[in-house]
Amino acid sequence: MGWTVLIRVRGYNAGVQEYLEEGTKSGREFTRDELDHRVILYGDLDLTRVVYESIEDKGQDRYLTITLAFREDHIPHNVLNSITQEFKQFMMYAYKEEEFNFYAEAHLPKIKTLADKRTGEQIERKPHIHIVIPKKNLLSGNIFDPVGSNYSQSEKHLEAFQEYVNHKYNLSSPREHVRADIKDAASVLSRYKGDDFYGKNRQFKQDLVKQVIEQGVQTRDGFYALVRGHGETRVRNEGKPNEYIAVKLPGDAKFTNLKDTIFQDDFIVRRELKKPPLDPNVIRDRLLEWPQRAKEIKYVSKAGPDFRKLYVASSPEDRVRLLNECEQKFYQTYGESHDNVHTGQRQRDHQRSPAETAGRRTAAPADGVQDLSVSHVADHRQAGPTRSRDGAVLLPSDAHVHLGQSQPGGDSGLRPSIPGGGRGRRNGSTAERGRGGSGPAAVSQEATGTATPAGA
Repeated sequence: MGWTVLIRVRGYNAGVQEYLEEGTKSGREFTRDELDHRVILYGDLDLTRVVYESIEDKGQDRYLTITLAFREDHIPHNVLNSITQEFKQFMMYAYKEEEFNFYAEAHLPKIKTLADKRTGEQIERKPHIHIVIPKKNLLSGNIFDPVGSNYSQSEKHLEAFQEYVNHKYNLSSPREHVRADIKDAASVLSRYKGDDFYGKNRQFKQDLVKQVIEQGVQTRDGFYALVRGHGETRVRNEGKPNEYIAVKLPGDAKFTNLKDTIFQDDFIVRRELKKPPLDPNVIRDRLLEWPQRAKEIKYVSKAGPDFRKLYVASSPEDRVRLLNECEQKFYQTYGESHDNVHTGQRQRDHQRSPAETAGRRTAAPADGVQDLSVSHVADHRQAGPTRSRDGAVLLPSDAHVHLGQSQPGGDSGLRPSIPGGGRGRRNGSTAERGRGGSGPAAVSQEATGTATPAGA
């Protein structure tokens, strides 16, 4: 079995350093040193804390935490590091190195299983990466959120990056191993959403899933009998591996095909929830959309209502122009020359203070970023903003070709872990405060401000 990377995004107010260094969590008995080997992948946690604590504390989310979770028991260090670098380059596309603080560390479990305090169920613990991004732009001093104030602004693009990484490193997709309470229809449908159903009559299909769960249907014959209660049926490809049932609902002229993965034996018989795989072309298109989406999140989503209306009403070409004008104005106001933005000249050294970054030399492009000829995406309606000043599109490496081809491995040795599990407890918060829960970070989608572009 390959590895799976699953991306989760949440927002918190404080407590991340205690959590990472000491393992502090409500109801947990073990320290971080007892639980995991810590492997620093990028940045300085002390500096990250200084940055997010410089944001006035009003009880709001002051930083993002992103977890990249795996299914395998061992992940080579070079893979952990490469995925972290590619995620940083992708997530922070609209920002220069000098604009943000970024910290990442991997946790490699010493304790492989823990009992759930509520249910007593043994929960497997696997390697995972924690990423912390304070929500402060270091050039402007303003609050920013690279995923958007509402997670739906970037959710499908993050999923595309997730699937791209799984393809590149020959990892199994989390869409093949969806976590949900199989006995609870609401839990299942929260994971297997409307967009995961093929074709028409999606509400009927969701209702049918509820009936399967609530009536305890767990045989193919039982499922077919349930469907027959809704209208005329036909079994297509009978006796073949791709057999499925179709139903003509009252008032419909055509049959509705029930060939979604949730209506196959994996779920109906074995109660294994899987989503259909994302088509490589869908992954590619979403990756190509991200450069423009990232800039829209930065410059448009928090702009004044008049500018947002202007942007929405503009043609694709005018949107490109407006975003470029916003970008030029931002860096003329707060930073270095716009000419250096997104030419692929990304620094690869660890995050330093703003004073230290001011005199740094520009490094060569990181391995995970390459130029993609605009001719490859000439048919894409939002290709404009993805271009750098030399007319190239910047994407994670090989995103436009060979999706699904694994990358050869390398040195599998792990960097020495941190001895002692941290420097001891600090006064104050001992657990992360915020809206963590099980959902993504999400605050108001409404933007505020004047009728001008936002200065993120």
